Amino acid sequence: MRNIHSGDAPSGSEPRRPLSDEERTRLIEEGTRLLASGKYFRAHEAFEDLWNGSRSHRERETWQGLTQIAAALVKHERRETTTAISLLAKARSRLLGLKFEGDGGAGLHEYLDRLADPLTNDRDLPSTELPVSLLEALRAL
Repeated sequence: MRNIHSGDAPSGSEPRRPLSDEERTRLIEEGTRLLASGKYFRAHEAFEDLWNGSRSHRERETWQGLTQIAAALVKHERRETTTAISLLAKARSRLLGLKFEGDGGAGLHEYLDRLADPLTNDRDLPSTELPVSLLEALRAL
């Protein structure tokens, strides 16, 4: 079973071979679709597979950050507010240090800001669909 508590590498896992372009594209589309449809744990798994199959440090940081966002949303659903806040803060710290193409950085800021209040105040979530600008930047990684 995967650990969604810490946002660290799954226990007992070793880095996998880099994903093929086809696998990578499929997982990006799957993870973003699952995130938008509220299937946060399954989105977490898709992003974790991207993280474990990353080709570079930048990709690992990106997919680990998205894994943490999805895990934060799982914790929010379970009413584990403290853990949700902690995971979102880790994701924010990790992702905001990265540069994204085009308007991806602005899309990321908007997305994280949109999630912060509901997670912090245990309110209903807004749409969890990734902004188009961010999705385009993720595809371009």
